[in-house]
Amino acid sequence: MTDCHVHLQYKDYAEDLLAVLARARAAGVRRFIAIGTEMASTRAGIKLAEAEPDVLATVGVRATLHPTEAQFAKLSEMAKNPKVVAIGEVGFDVYQTDVAQAARSLERQKATLRGWRKMAEAVGKPLILHLRAPALDVYRLALSELVGVKVKVVSHCFSGDAGQAANLLKAGWYLSFAGNLTYKKNDRLVEAAGLAFGEGQLLLETDGPYLPPEGHRGERNEPAYIMKTAGYLADRLGVPLGEIEAAVDTAAAKVFGV
Repeated sequence: MTDCHVHLQYKDYAEDLLAVLARARAAGVRRFIAIGTEMASTRAGIKLAEAEPDVLATVGVRATLHPTEAQFAKLSEMAKNPKVVAIGEVGFDVYQTDVAQAARSLERQKATLRGWRKMAEAVGKPLILHLRAPALDVYRLALSELVGVKVKVVSHCFSGDAGQAANLLKAGWYLSFAGNLTYKKNDRLVEAAGLAFGEGQLLLETDGPYLPPEGHRGERNEPAYIMKTAGYLADRLGVPLGEIEAAVDTAAAKVFGV
């Protein structure tokens, strides 16, 4: 298994990171993608990846932050590091209740995403998208912004329905599901995950330290728990756990080039 999206470099793991990694490896996790969300965490993720053979890193700044031209230049150089396997997480996050303010924020986020797309295409590495905007069909919006994109695209922590999933899968995107897949009243997520599994475009993630699976809610999430999400999905789809593991591992290898 690969934990396709985890923030190992966050302070939440500072006191026991080696133990967290050991538990995950013992559970069957053999690869970790440490996701950057601003300049500091991007640097820290790369440093961790250079120290741990089974940890890989990404270059990213979360949607509500906008790198300066000088920062973009530095991030572009970081993206060339061989242990960096993706650009992200980047994308759209629009939660303002003021309509005019939300519109301004969205336009700025669109412009920033175009910069990330250019970077990803320049280094030939996939885009990992954080997409959250309750008042919009954010998946349709992202598709429209990335028409003709020349790299693979991952929708991190996918939370849409089967129709939205089908549109993204048709465009060649990969869908990554987190621990909220295991929560109650989640039939639409299971249906979407089943579609991704059938198309060979299924990824799983913890998004640790966030979104722990059922049975661990209220706790810090960690990579070992991804096996609980995988097991839950296998049960719901009526397939052996090994098939889910193999599907995720194969898809992760295609996306991240490892």
